[in-house]
This record gives sequence, C-alpha cells and structure tokens, in this order.
Amino acid sequence: MSRTEELAEQLAERITAAGHGLILQVTTDPTLVKPSPGKVSVVIMPPDLAWNGWDALEPDVTFKLLAVAGTPNTNARGYDLIHQAMDILHLADVNMATATPVGFDLAGAGTLAAYEITLNPM
Repeated sequence: MSRTEELAEQLAERITAAGHGLILQVTTDPTLVKPSPGKVSVVIMPPDLAWNGWDALEPDVTFKLLAVAGTPNTNARGYDLIHQAMDILHLADVNMATATPVGFDLAGAGTLAAYEITLNPM
C-alpha cells in the first residue's frame, strides 16, 4: 500500500469515527454519493502532491474533501448540515485549512449543497 493510500485510509477512519451519526458515508468514489435527509456524505478526493526541493524526500500530501448534503430542493438545509459536519471534523482534529462552497452535480438529480474542504499538507 502506498503512502497516499495509507493516509487516505487513516483519514477515512478518522472521519468515520468522528461522524456522530451526521456523516452517513465516507468514500473515495464520488459516484457512490447517495443523498439522505439529514445526513452528510464525504468524498476523499485524490491528493495534491508537492515536492519541496531536490532531495529524495516524500512529497507533501494535501487532500481535498467534498462534503455533500441535502437534495436540490433543500440546499439551504444541506449547507447547515455541512457546517455542522465541518465543526465535528474540526473537533476531531481533521487538519482542515479552507472550505469553499462548490455544489455537487448528482447525475440527473440536480445540484446538491457541497463544500470542497482543503486540508493542510500531511
């Protein structure tokens, strides 16, 4: 297993453990997102990699999460749920740096409330 796979697995475990019943699913596959009333889905996106210098060091790994909630008709409530989930993740020491509202296009169902959360490098 590669370092990035190990980090993604550890991140998924931390998010799942912190979910408090609010986070329904944690996945690395955006096609598996299934909106559910009152719940948030978190997608761990492939990480950005940065090599700082010429030395044979492992790269910094920066993951982005996609937090998705609600339905096309309940986006306002979906954003509220995502804000609650981000508070929970912060309290669980998920190393969040920034969060940007982006929306999530669910094939054929419309756009759902979503945030892209950039983590600090690992």
